[in-house]
Amino acid sequence: VYVNNERMYASLDGGFSFERVSTPHGDNHDMWINPDNPNIWIQSNDGGANVTLDGGVTWSTQHNQSTAELYQVDVDDRFPYWL
Repeated sequence: VYVNNERMYASLDGGFSFERVSTPHGDNHDMWINPDNPNIWIQSNDGGANVTLDGGVTWSTQHNQSTAELYQVDVDDRFPYWL
């Protein structure tokens, strides 16, 4: 069981206990686990996205990503769609 929040936590006993997983950035949002290799994860957060090939022991860098955080976007239905 994995919990994404300001910090990330993992449970290897079905949620009975949790341990913190170190991530490159806080405010963790989404995570993908490779179904063929459960040590390969892609994790997204407010700083971008990161990849680990070793179950969260080491992560790819976020220092080469342009990021922005948007709280509201207005759109209309004209074509091409305007933002």
